[in-house]
Amino acid sequence: FWVDGENWATAPCYCPLCREAFRQRTGRTDAPRSPAEDGWEEWLASARANFDTHVRHYAEGVHRRKPGSTVCSNWMYTLRQPEPVTVPVDYLSGDFSWIWGPRSALVEARFLDGRGLPWDLMAWGFTSHGPMRDWTFKTVPALCQEAAVVLSCGGAFMVYDQPNRSGDLVPWHMDRLADVAAFCRARQPWVQGTRSVPQVAILHSHHHVYAASQPLYNPGKATRAVEGALHLLLELGLHADLLQDETLLARLDEYPLVVVPEQTRLPEATAEALAGYAGRGGRLLVSGADGTRPFDRWLGLGDAAAGLPGTPLYLPDLPGTEAAIGTWRPAVPTPGDPPIRLEPLLASRNPEAADADTPFAAAIVRRHGDGRLAGVPGALFEGFAESHYPGLRRFAGRVLEALDVQGLARISAPPTVHAALRERDGTLLLHLVNLASTRAHAPQDAYVEDVPAVGPVDVDLPVPFVPGAVCLEPGRRPVAFRIGEGRLRCRVEACGIHDILVIAPAG
Repeated sequence: FWVDGENWATAPCYCPLCREAFRQRTGRTDAPRSPAEDGWEEWLASARANFDTHVRHYAEGVHRRKPGSTVCSNWMYTLRQPEPVTVPVDYLSGDFSWIWGPRSALVEARFLDGRGLPWDLMAWGFTSHGPMRDWTFKTVPALCQEAAVVLSCGGAFMVYDQPNRSGDLVPWHMDRLADVAAFCRARQPWVQGTRSVPQVAILHSHHHVYAASQPLYNPGKATRAVEGALHLLLELGLHADLLQDETLLARLDEYPLVVVPEQTRLPEATAEALAGYAGRGGRLLVSGADGTRPFDRWLGLGDAAAGLPGTPLYLPDLPGTEAAIGTWRPAVPTPGDPPIRLEPLLASRNPEAADADTPFAAAIVRRHGDGRLAGVPGALFEGFAESHYPGLRRFAGRVLEALDVQGLARISAPPTVHAALRERDGTLLLHLVNLASTRAHAPQDAYVEDVPAVGPVDVDLPVPFVPGAVCLEPGRRPVAFRIGEGRLRCRVEACGIHDILVIAPAG
């Protein structure tokens, strides 16, 4: 059972049953109707509990009738519902956007992979020039590109087809889908049963989402910073997982780097746990005008007496600058030990201008116990999601360089190539997914006609064993490599839509 019209279509209900459930949970007899009214957050929490009750009711009913049946509620426990899994659904799923499919697939796949349940994502087989009309069927390369994003994270993939209203299948649709199926089956042996290798963890907090989303489960811009953080890190050649609060806190010490992208409303205990992780030798990057405040005492930041200048603000991107998009706060270093790195917030697009410097920090990196902690007191990652400006990526790269993260796998490639590092039975699998297109990605030019091979891709990753064969799959294409200081280095001259570098132990 794949039940649609679920959390994404759910809104607060003011019927007598829901009002009574709220009274029983909170003791309140009023039912607030806007965020300005007292009890609004409790009212939304009660509404979300009602939704859970609804899904639990039919899931348990199906399981009682036939235990072997599987039940899924479309988009439950995905990016828009990042709370702990408590309802007995059997798998997770969602159908991502008909247009710009890889953009939504990227974040959903990385998040679903960490939820502890089987999962799949559904692509729409047809697209449009924007509105939900004038449908045209996607090309095979376009659907394979969307499939690659999902497969590279260990998920299953399906396609939503639109037949004629009479119900008869469209033969040429079936021919294209057969080609997409062959693409997926060729990669299936290196997808099933794999797990993500911990590298970078990005916190996707339900405390932040539910405070900033549009009731009940429509995130609006509440997930934008997480999306920007993932895109930026992938474009820097890193592999990253998206984890919700409880999952991340249970697995903190597995990750060399943790990123908290403009997450607000974090409980004090969560901030303490993250700072403790850095003190034990971890590397922590936090961002946001409000998101950095819980960490100010460890970052050595304070609010300046004077506010930010009223002019546009810029980040260093020598020899030039890059626009500081969104909200930034007038944060200044507090007296004490000098930081490892301090990036200034600039008041001029000319970094050499006499009035360019301000006393405000755009980024600060400090030692903390045995580890390091970095803070960016502004909307770095939401700004990147909105713009994908390369200067923001370079700025973040310098902050990561100052954090001196050890043990990370890296690729050096065009930013359209993303890496997913996975493991199965001691074999490493580096998935290389190419999101390039021969057509310009513009609002009126969204059709992916073909995907050009791009490269080269230089690979540098730690290998905890002596490798035997290294090859690209599918096709078992041998790749020359070298080993030194526990790291493997090799070059892939050109990456297609989805190539998988398989590194197996000797013997």
